[in-house]
Amino acid sequence: MARAIEDSPTNPPSGRTPVIGIDPGVNGGIALIPREGPSTAWRMPGEEEDICDLIVSLGDENPGVVAFIEKVNAFKNASRSSSFKFGQGYGFLRGCLVGRVPFEQTYPRAWMQAARCLSGGDKRLTKRLAQNRHPHIKVTNCTSEALLIAEAGVIILRKRRDVEESIAARAAEIRKESYR
Repeated sequence: MARAIEDSPTNPPSGRTPVIGIDPGVNGGIALIPREGPSTAWRMPGEEEDICDLIVSLGDENPGVVAFIEKVNAFKNASRSSSFKFGQGYGFLRGCLVGRVPFEQTYPRAWMQAARCLSGGDKRLTKRLAQNRHPHIKVTNCTSEALLIAEAGVIILRKRRDVEESIAARAAEIRKESYR
């Protein structure tokens, strides 16, 4: 199985939903922001069995985890074979998640906006931002986007929960008023 790059304790907010961020591709990565404790990131394993093992173990070890996987379309100047290979890898990652870990797809613009990553696609800026936010691990070009995708997932889920709680509170007020 792939090994975590580095790890040390941090103090994230308790009670959040654990999130896996997945940056597909050979030079991508997988990151975990757990319910409590430090974030962790892995370079995308080279073997399919190792990729699936990592995803399954992250799901098993983190109850309630939700994965966010970057949805990327074919690149403009990519050859047919490289586009096919990328799509095949993306489909494989989705297959590892289906039935094991609930997941959402997120377009680059959406996760970058949620994570406040205004790098414009510049990998050096993305890496620097991820390193500043996760100083306890050695962030690489392969893991930086996975970490930020996981961050975006945490933010998206928190906003969604806040909206649901607000709606529930308002509904309770309306019910209370209707009984008067």
